[in-house]
Amino acid sequence: QDLSMHDFSERLAVATLTALAGILLFRKHRRNKLAQQWAVKAPALAKPLPLLAVKAPASSFQLALDAFDQCHGNRLHKDRFVLVPVRRGIEEMSPLINAALAYGAHIAGGAARWMVSPVANPVPTADIDIFPPDQSVFEALEATLMHMGYEKYRGGRADMALTFMHPGLKSPTRFVQLVVPRKEKHMNTAATNVEELLASLDFTVSRAVIVSTGYALVDVDFERDERLRLLRVRHIVCPISSVRRIAKYTTKGYRCRMLEIIKLFAEWSRRAEANPDRIQLDAPKEVTPTQLLEMFSRRARGALEAEDADQAEDVSAIILG
Repeated sequence: QDLSMHDFSERLAVATLTALAGILLFRKHRRNKLAQQWAVKAPALAKPLPLLAVKAPASSFQLALDAFDQCHGNRLHKDRFVLVPVRRGIEEMSPLINAALAYGAHIAGGAARWMVSPVANPVPTADIDIFPPDQSVFEALEATLMHMGYEKYRGGRADMALTFMHPGLKSPTRFVQLVVPRKEKHMNTAATNVEELLASLDFTVSRAVIVSTGYALVDVDFERDERLRLLRVRHIVCPISSVRRIAKYTTKGYRCRMLEIIKLFAEWSRRAEANPDRIQLDAPKEVTPTQLLEMFSRRARGALEAEDADQAEDVSAIILG
């Protein structure tokens, strides 16, 4: 029995040593493998890490601009529209209203404002703007207007709208402008529904769209501001063209608060800050504030190349009218 216990102890010791030796060999093999992997990765890890881009702190002007936008920016305004009755012009306007609605187009802007204004003697309109949603409707309405006796008027701007004149009619139906459907970053004259079209118009008093021969959809503040002859900016296509439109409306008896004018300057600055590298993001004829300033500076110095001169004329026609 003593011999058997001795043999068992000896065998147990041998088995234990064998197991320990195996474990040690496995660990050595693993260390060697990890060392080889590290030798391969080490050169790549030794490369300098790229510097992280650090955003420059905002300037005091940018902070002030952000604060202004948070208090007065149009992006905070939620568009709301209400239905109001047509108060004048139904008899003479009905043929044009029906023609537009038949194709899914709408009469909007100055003519619509005049038709639904709550004041007794609203500012008259010189023409009627019709907004077709796409090119096919544009072409169909062009043919319809010609069939109704209208003729193309060469005095209009074909890049923005086709102007028609009816020699046998008086204002406001004498002149009709068929607006070219376009969609750009800040401009949308190709709206597919009434709310979308209204949201693309600038002042509360111009946010009116005829939806039938008896009713129009207008901005929730339309009637209030129309009674006060007050210009309130709701959407800015171009700050420069908005300045010209304010001047146009003030000659008709409307007034504009300083806050609304500051909105235009803030929007001009915001667009310049949003695109500091002057990358042209929009349609070819929409330029950044920096590009516009440089363009007119070069023109003043007589340093415009032929291509730049053509572009300047296009921009002048579109923005400055």
